[in-house]
Amino acid sequence: MKHHKRRSLSVRVDAAAMTDWQSLHRVFATAFGYPQSYAATKEAWVECMTHLDDPQAQTTAVHCEPGQVIVLVVENGRELRTRHSELAAGIVALVGEVNERRVQEGKLPVLVLAFE
Repeated sequence: MKHHKRRSLSVRVDAAAMTDWQSLHRVFATAFGYPQSYAATKEAWVECMTHLDDPQAQTTAVHCEPGQVIVLVVENGRELRTRHSELAAGIVALVGEVNERRVQEGKLPVLVLAFE
């Protein structure tokens, strides 16, 4: 099996600013540059993040090249797990949904998650 090295870039979000789902959506909308029409729902989050390697989709201002991954670094993520475990689990589930959707579409996963 031949392995290809996939390049990555990192985007950092601060979990200290996340106290509920609404604030989580604000943090991600700011970090990734979601469009003004962003609905601040889990479904809208997945839709925006699914197209990180497709600038023409206009769902984010942050993009990677096809075949690259974005490492989503959640600063204060360990503390978020204690303070708001449902938000931490929600981020994990949303990242999983994005990558699962992409795989179902015949694409490579685009997000890697790191809590620090």
